Amino acid sequence: MCMRYKGLVPIRSMPIRWNTTPAEIDRATKLKPAINQWVDQLDARLTGKKKRAAIRKKKKLSLSVSDWEFLERLSSILVLFYTSTLDLSRKHVPTICYTLPLYKQLELHTDTYCRQASEETDIHGLENALTAGLDKLRIHMEKALVSDYPLLGAVLHPRMRVSYFEDESLWSNTNLAARVRILLDHMYQVYSEDSMDSSPITPTTTADPISPVKCSAFKSAVKMHMQKTGPSASQKEVDIYLSGLYPCTTEQEDNPLIWWKVCIF
Repeated sequence: MCMRYKGLVPIRSMPIRWNTTPAEIDRATKLKPAINQWVDQLDARLTGKKKRAAIRKKKKLSLSVSDWEFLERLSSILVLFYTSTLDLSRKHVPTICYTLPLYKQLELHTDTYCRQASEETDIHGLENALTAGLDKLRIHMEKALVSDYPLLGAVLHPRMRVSYFEDESLWSNTNLAARVRILLDHMYQVYSEDSMDSSPITPTTTADPISPVKCSAFKSAVKMHMQKTGPSASQKEVDIYLSGLYPCTTEQEDNPLIWWKVCIF
């Protein structure tokens, strides 16, 4: 066994604890040689009843090559659910902006594996499990879209804005982009009435270029299609914001409140 896994022990999943199942599978695949060796020697140097009991235990615990392959595949399915819960469990940052992108990413992810399972011999019932999970995800997506708050949370994240909901590969046959724009205009109107000066301010500096997205389920769920055009004097703050003039750095992407503190129109 590779020395980098020295000292690791198996993890046992718990039904009431999030992410313990993927953790158990991931740890087991890392300890695969050690686990196989331990199971193989269960009945070694035993006789009589103890040997017969050890053989029964060995048959129960022994994993075939196909079993290990299935576990590795299951791990690849669950990893996005694992990272998604980490994103939604973060402290000191707004997480409502993650809701719709993560639901959509999980839906596409689950649908892909469900299609693959339907084309293969499925002895573990994986297709049925994925179909049930996909149906549940779509129910939660519909519930999330009933409220305006997840939409506003998403569009007010500078990495997404309205362009995210204009992506036909993600949100085809929906009116979300138009709905978001109406919500933004209404919100702007309400807040501008309380403002003494709502004229746009031309920025004197530009933010750092957008860094490549390399980690986090939320980051992989978001795509940017910004047009970098300058604002005209007659543009409202909403139009300036949606134009993508103010890029979002990696640090600001992790905590959009930083972006809003820096980019004051």
